[in-house]
Amino acid sequence: MAAREPANSRPVHSRHAQLADVTRRALERSPLYSEELGIVLAKRSDAAYFCWFLASLLFGARISEMTAKNTYRSFVRHGLTSPRKILKAGWDFLVYPVMREGGYVRYDNRKSTQVLRDCETLIADYGGSLNRLHDAARDAHDLDEKLLAFYGV
Repeated sequence: MAAREPANSRPVHSRHAQLADVTRRALERSPLYSEELGIVLAKRSDAAYFCWFLASLLFGARISEMTAKNTYRSFVRHGLTSPRKILKAGWDFLVYPVMREGGYVRYDNRKSTQVLRDCETLIADYGGSLNRLHDAARDAHDLDEKLLAFYGV
């Protein structure tokens, strides 16, 4: 004789479906990081793409989400929203005050070096344009490879 399931138990697929539904609804209510940071990617502009690239570099570090957001906002406050402006500001300015204002303390030196190196690469290889980087890619895989060539991506 087969064992009976308790009356209040649900099939596993039903629980998974419920969790997926809860996750989907939460994502629909949550703003995207780009929206929260005021980056309008729908413009498809180099400026917007670079700001998102910069924010992505910051989010990619072993720091809190809040520190990444605050540091991105510090870059914006100081007018450092293009690779050329960041290079002109230089390493010392990135570390003090930009990174420190954002809350970076443990990795501020390393992250500043990374951001500067990536700005140099973007300018040298693509004239500072992420649109040019995209246009230079043969396909999605090549685009991934080009992006992974940046330090820390």
